Amino acid sequence: MIEFIAIDNGYGGHDTEIAQRILSSSKGRRTTQFIARRNGLEIGFVSMDELPEMNCLTLCELFVPTRLRGLGLGRLLLEAIEACASERGYEQVTLSPWPLELGFSPKRLAAWYRRQGYAERPGCPTELEKKIRSIEGS
Repeated sequence: MIEFIAIDNGYGGHDTEIAQRILSSSKGRRTTQFIARRNGLEIGFVSMDELPEMNCLTLCELFVPTRLRGLGLGRLLLEAIEACASERGYEQVTLSPWPLELGFSPKRLAAWYRRQGYAERPGCPTELEKKIRSIEGS
């Protein structure tokens, strides 16, 4: 099970790579940043905006430290984000698949999200979305 812990007053964890990502991450007035834990271990960083007027949660950033990549943790984090959106009553998750690391292909990242069920958002060719079932509205 993935647990999201909101970052309110700075990062108090132990992972240097996560700390660096948080420092370089932008944060808007609606943005909430989280440390992601699995079985008590830090496995990533997530940043998202809630947009009730659009009935969606926007994923701003999903980050898994280099040493933990290739283990399926990104997929697990994305599934947990979608579950969070559903629990909060949102009908979709939106995102802009733009890599924040040099050398990471935008096409490769977009293809990964498409394999997770995301599709181009109508009228917004640079954004992807996934319809989810809202628990609140079920």
